Amino acid sequence: VNDRDMQDVDIQLGTVQAIESYVNSPGRSSVPSTAGITDQGLSSLVQKLVDLQQERERMLANTPESNPIFDPINSQIKAARSAIKENIASTKSTLLAKKRQLQSYGNKAQTQIRDVPKQEQELVSLMRAQQLKETLYNYLQQKREKVALSYASTQVDARTVDPAYVVPPKGSKRLIPLAAGVAVGLLI
Repeated sequence: VNDRDMQDVDIQLGTVQAIESYVNSPGRSSVPSTAGITDQGLSSLVQKLVDLQQERERMLANTPESNPIFDPINSQIKAARSAIKENIASTKSTLLAKKRQLQSYGNKAQTQIRDVPKQEQELVSLMRAQQLKETLYNYLQQKREKVALSYASTQVDARTVDPAYVVPPKGSKRLIPLAAGVAVGLLI
């Protein structure tokens, strides 16, 4: 459990650092993913910044940058960047504290494991590796089933059983002599 928590914290720290470099870069760069972030406030701030920058780009297509119409959106972008920086600082400090705490738990566990006889230590590591592989296998099986299900739903399994044919309506044969009679009557 500690290893998984440590990996989650590392992923979140990596995502926060990617967001921080995006916010600090003055030029255009690719928007980082906020998928690993548990702080919804940070995710919404990043989305707001992206929306504001896209709006500014749309305005630049029609208006020169020196136009005073850009002042409000530039100030909004600046405010969003500073709010994100503050949020990143607090999130980063929280994640680093959690990482230190997990490392101390891990170090305590390691010292306790060192006290266990060698065979038991090997057994524990094998069981952990087996459990990790089993979890990964189950996850991949689920993904495989999802892909197979989505692939099966997109395949067209239709075929023509009998070709279509048109049958004239039954009443149309009676109308032919009647139409011919009306035509001859008008002619006379």
